[in-house]
Amino acid sequence: MADVAVVTDSCASIPPALVAALGIAWVPYYVHRGQEVLRDLVSVQGPEFYAWLETAETLPTTAAPGPGDYFELYRQLAAAGTRDIVSLHMTSKGSAAYQAATLGAEMLSAVLPEARVVVIDTLNVSMCTGWLAIEAARAARAERPLADVVAHVRRLLPQARMLQTADTLKYLYMGGRIGRATHLVGSLLSIKPIISMEDGVIVPLGRARTRQKAYRLMVDLL
Repeated sequence: MADVAVVTDSCASIPPALVAALGIAWVPYYVHRGQEVLRDLVSVQGPEFYAWLETAETLPTTAAPGPGDYFELYRQLAAAGTRDIVSLHMTSKGSAAYQAATLGAEMLSAVLPEARVVVIDTLNVSMCTGWLAIEAARAARAERPLADVVAHVRRLLPQARMLQTADTLKYLYMGGRIGRATHLVGSLLSIKPIISMEDGVIVPLGRARTRQKAYRLMVDLL
């Protein structure tokens, strides 16, 4: 076991084989489907979730883990002998995970003062957060101390950049991200929006009329 444990959550989108190979610990998000409460990647998997979206009249919603969820994982890691932990989470401007993890770290400190948990707001989402967690885990497996692992991640933060496009505006409309008129016009014209993250906030970068043009524009924006 490495001297430093790396924690993230299911929204980091890290392939399971890589999670296992690098020993990354993670906390599942909550998924609400009507009155049903599930745990991401535990009681519901990605393909099933996306299948719901195809026919849903009301979108399933997600919620960040609570402070107790993070505390329990931190406590388990400390009990197993790893008391230095770096915990990486998606942008605090789009999720409560960072705040919950920070409170979980404070809860651990109250009962185990010798444990050290550094919680990092990646100001990003999905695999960009996952990439930073992977880099942290690789540094930890190289037996670098907590301060070095944290410094390594912070150096990489500006390099983590997400570019994303969508084939349909349906889910942005259903989720309240765009209005009815934008959805109607965009769908009629087959517009593919291109978005990114700036300082932890989703921002539009451009749009294209076909998927291939969207891909070319994304390459140009890199």
